[in-house]
Amino acid sequence: IIKTKKFSEIINKISPDFINIYNQAEHAESIGLDSICGVGFRKSLEFLMKDYTIYKINDNEYSFKDKNGKENSNDDLIKDVKKLFLGNLFKKYYSNTELGEAARLATYIGNDETHYTKVWEDFNVVQLKALINTVIYKIDSVEQLKKFKKIMTK
Repeated sequence: IIKTKKFSEIINKISPDFINIYNQAEHAESIGLDSICGVGFRKSLEFLMKDYTIYKINDNEYSFKDKNGKENSNDDLIKDVKKLFLGNLFKKYYSNTELGEAARLATYIGNDETHYTKVWEDFNVVQLKALINTVIYKIDSVEQLKKFKKIMTK
């Protein structure tokens, strides 16, 4: 039996894939698979951030113009998000935000869990999970506030 972490209604709505991957990574960690659980946490972060970006695009929170000054369609933006490397996603959609900063730092640690050579020797899965929790908190906070503003703005 795999113990599953419970996430908010908002996170459940935005990224069921994130939850599935995150819980698999936690299970790997719980049974001592310390060489692969970090890779799973890193993958879960990528799904969460891309799914959240797509969620926001579908909510018409982003608009970009192409080189000819024409507005990109949501479908075009979503295709772009799916192809972008995570670092480029942060630059394009989350520059100068605490959410983007937390996700970027988590990605660094997650990459260390994936690659042969570690850049951030003093960090590991513990800090990676803490930063992912910060990302979750930031998403929950933004979406909760947006919900209340919509209800209370008349």
